[in-house]
Amino acid sequence: MKRSIYIIMLLLAICSTALGQKTTAKRKVADKVTNGHEYVDLGLSVMWATRNIGATSPTDNGKFYAWGEIKSKSDFSISNYKFFLQTENEKIAGTYIDGKFKRGYTKYVSDIQAKKNGYDEFYDNKRLLDYEDDAARVLWGGKWRIPTMAEVNELCTKCTWEWTKVNGKAVYKVTGPNGKYIYMPAAGARFRMKICYAGEVGFYWTATVYSGPKANGAYILRFTKNTHGITDNETRYDGRTIRPVIKRDFVKPKKTVKKVAAKTKK
Repeated sequence: MKRSIYIIMLLLAICSTALGQKTTAKRKVADKVTNGHEYVDLGLSVMWATRNIGATSPTDNGKFYAWGEIKSKSDFSISNYKFFLQTENEKIAGTYIDGKFKRGYTKYVSDIQAKKNGYDEFYDNKRLLDYEDDAARVLWGGKWRIPTMAEVNELCTKCTWEWTKVNGKAVYKVTGPNGKYIYMPAAGARFRMKICYAGEVGFYWTATVYSGPKANGAYILRFTKNTHGITDNETRYDGRTIRPVIKRDFVKPKKTVKKVAAKTKK
């Protein structure tokens, strides 16, 4: 009789432990979601989303966006870029008006680019995207945003990059210092109405604009099978993919409720 009672109590204890493990696992998964989107803590200064904007899975390419635009489109050209303006006369004749070349960028222009690239020599010396122009912040909400050049550089230099195929798609498995990882698909880029280099090259926007004298572009994460790193001065009106991040300060861990054991009456 005593043996039967012991076996029953042992089985109850095992079931209770298993139930506790399931509950913990579910809680951990929930802790990896903020504002409806999953992230992974790679052990870096920011948490990285598990998928691109517009993607249905971690290996899906997602949608393409011009730098600073919050809507995807089918035709990526300078003429329909949100922050580029040119007068009708300039379009037709390509001439100077009032002694000035009336075409150029209307936002995110440095002073040394103004004469050549600013509309009517405009400049604002902005270096980072405003949140109103950040597709991650606008489309995903909360504190999500496009990573800065420094945060992408951290991903490049502090993580291990392994080129592989998942579900038949070429991706990089990027593993952080703590052993956790994300997938970065080689989605290619969209030039005008054509997608190029899909499965061969990854092009991911950073939130940092190029401010050097050559032209008016932005920094990107660019990778191939053999290389990965940051490229400067990439044309802002071309379509590229976006992988959002969120600062670890903005991800609040769930509070655990301590259970107080009930006292048994003697």
